Amino acid sequence: MAEIETLLVHTDARGAGLGSGLLDRIDAELAAEGVADVFIGAVLTNTDAIRLYERRGFRPAWVYMLRLADAPPKPQ
Repeated sequence: MAEIETLLVHTDARGAGLGSGLLDRIDAELAAEGVADVFIGAVLTNTDAIRLYERRGFRPAWVYMLRLADAPPKPQ
C-alpha cells in the first residue's frame, strides 16, 4: 500500500491536466513496484482535488476531525 502525501498544483496552473499527469506518473511508478493499493488525503473544502481523486477511482474511507487552538472564529 502507498500513501500519496502531498500533491499540489499552483492555482494559476490548475485545469491544465497537471494533477492528472502527476497521478499518471505516480501510478506508473507504483505499478512498477507492484503496488496497487493507494490512499490520499484532501482537505474537505478542496472540492477540486476531491473531484480529481474521485475521477481516478479514489473513494472516501475515513474522516479526520480537527480542532485548532488558534484558529480564527468562523464568520457568521
